[in-house]
Amino acid sequence: EESTFKGIVHIEDSSWAIIATELEMNGKTLHKYNSFKIYQRFSIKDNMRVLDRQEFFFCYKSGIESNLYHGTVYSKFSKYSFSNEKIRIGNLIQITVDSAYRRTNEFWKDKRSIQLNTKEKKFIAATKSLNEINNSEKYIKFKDSLKNKTSLWEFTFTGMDHYNSLKGIKWKIDPLIQQSRIFGIGGYRHAFGGKLVKIFKSKNELFFNATINYGFKNRDLLRDGSIKYTYAPKRFGQFRLSGGSKYEMLTYMQNLSSLFSRGNFIQNDFIRAGHFIELLNGLFLDVGFKYLQRSSISNLALSKWSDELFSNNNQPIEFEEYNEFNIKLLLSYTPFQKFAFDERKKIVQGSKWPTFTLGWEQGLPDILSSNIDYQKITIGFEHSFKIGLLGTSKAKGLYGEYLSTNLTELPNYTFFRGTDNYFFSHPLYTLQLLGETYSSLENYISFNYIHHFHGVICKKIPYLKKTKIEAVTGGGILYINDNNLQHSEIYNGLEIPFRLGETQLKFGCYYSIAVSNYSNLSNMFKFGVNVFNPFTNKWAF
Repeated sequence: EESTFKGIVHIEDSSWAIIATELEMNGKTLHKYNSFKIYQRFSIKDNMRVLDRQEFFFCYKSGIESNLYHGTVYSKFSKYSFSNEKIRIGNLIQITVDSAYRRTNEFWKDKRSIQLNTKEKKFIAATKSLNEINNSEKYIKFKDSLKNKTSLWEFTFTGMDHYNSLKGIKWKIDPLIQQSRIFGIGGYRHAFGGKLVKIFKSKNELFFNATINYGFKNRDLLRDGSIKYTYAPKRFGQFRLSGGSKYEMLTYMQNLSSLFSRGNFIQNDFIRAGHFIELLNGLFLDVGFKYLQRSSISNLALSKWSDELFSNNNQPIEFEEYNEFNIKLLLSYTPFQKFAFDERKKIVQGSKWPTFTLGWEQGLPDILSSNIDYQKITIGFEHSFKIGLLGTSKAKGLYGEYLSTNLTELPNYTFFRGTDNYFFSHPLYTLQLLGETYSSLENYISFNYIHHFHGVICKKIPYLKKTKIEAVTGGGILYINDNNLQHSEIYNGLEIPFRLGETQLKFGCYYSIAVSNYSNLSNMFKFGVNVFNPFTNKWAF
């Protein structure tokens, strides 16, 4: 039940050398694929056993109808060269040049180490004809016309798309279910919005979105929009600009009972601009400027249901309107980051080292009548790593300090999320038994850790070893200098993986215990869901 492979290994009895393998991966350990088989054959070269031929056979389900797709990869290895010199492998591990996607079958015919059989040649010939049709201007327009048809389902639930593939343009109008904001600030609001994407032949990308938001009870009109332009895909170079008027959360670091309460909202009229780029491999710089006119929403008439649902937390914060001009700079560095180039895009492959961050934030007074004057720095790291056969760990640490706090308001504080009863919040960004939400205007230290055993423990226990149940452990610490808050906690739990369509999830039950000089919470059972991201090939935590 816990094996990685099952199958046959051919061994030469006189030398105990592996001659060939016929292996199939355990389906329980696979993410994307439903099945994956590996065939290998070895030969002797310079008195050494080397891989001579390798074949992969795989299948996976995809799409709304869960169609089953099959694939094969054949590889033959030759021209081995051995020396005593140490080989240095750089951070660039793969390059796919632009012309690779335009190579014809004639180019590959003489380069295939394993020649195609008659059926495969007929299949490629048929595929070539289909590709020519598929890439023709007439057929591209026909496919666009099919996608551009609007149905009641799209109008209501998924949004109305319009494609012009020849020009690399796509625009979309938000669906009715997204436009209708039944639980909006001050009652029902209707928000009409959409987005437009333009992809150039150079792989540069322009993104634009806008929303008009109207509240019927207070007769207030809000609007906002943003533009992003990716001008250097190989360095992730991007300019961004946004502006408008919004009711925005004071902080996302609130427990669920207070997160959506009206006491956690203020009105921001804003202009934001920023630039993001990779300076060196693994070294990223994000610079942002923002100018805001902040005002209270205490003058709005609120819905009765919000008072009943949020009770005392529903009272909006009252304060005099003020202006803020803010600069943020964030440097992040991942040493020895592995990467690949695919045409003009860079694909990050990760690193065995942590990602280190250095942040600086400054509120500048007197610029455009700004009333805010403070300075803050943060130093942190985040790391995901394996511990032999014992599983995988994730850790995150952060130190923050306010260098000056001459003129500050509540949005300039650093918040630490309070406890959600029975809900297991993200363990790398929050604590499970902190009690109420705390804030800081001085220095603070936080550290969060979680470890997944991936069956190392449960697979050794009778009855449990035939299930998919996995053990998990972790904890965290927090120190806030403002009020000498000291908090530490640990938790242990069990998770069971399952699927919803193509989405992989884990449902977990955790028991947390804590020691704190402020919170009265000492223990609690919690329940949560972990989601697998197929793009990063990682779990959320």
